[in-house]
Amino acid sequence: MVQGKEKEEKKKFFFNDTATTAIYTLSLHDALPIYIDMARKKYPLHQFIAGDAGEMDWDNGYDVILINSLLHHLPDDAVAKIAEKAVQALAKGGKVIIQEPLVPGEREWYHRLMMRLDRGNYFRSLSHWKNLFGEAGLAVERTELYNLRIIGIYGYHYLSISFTAASASEFK
Repeated sequence: MVQGKEKEEKKKFFFNDTATTAIYTLSLHDALPIYIDMARKKYPLHQFIAGDAGEMDWDNGYDVILINSLLHHLPDDAVAKIAEKAVQALAKGGKVIIQEPLVPGEREWYHRLMMRLDRGNYFRSLSHWKNLFGEAGLAVERTELYNLRIIGIYGYHYLSISFTAASASEFK
């Protein structure tokens, strides 16, 4: 019996502000063309698009959509638009993963200082993130909280949430 080489299944990913290895079909979207130019040079086999993710047309059939450190720069209405586009772009069984900083506690002066130094003006609580994406039709699959270190010092409380498509009835 001769065994043939199994066909390697390619997954389709939509990443924001992130790049990965060549075994995936990768679309990287960023609003700043300079970052797109840098990514094109480093990963010439991938597709890179400069533009506003809330306004551009998205492909569909993505297994994973990763949105990393973008949404705290956008108001709720822009985040809601991106969340709705993500739902429409997912393949069956696909996931949306967001990674964002959290609003620090009132007494966490250092974390609040870091928040003020960040260019993002829309730091949100965990429940706020869940509600924004839940209203778009996504259900929380997994939540991880961690501290992001900057030069060895804790800079932000960070959050990674994995969402899956859910029926609208789950949010009523």
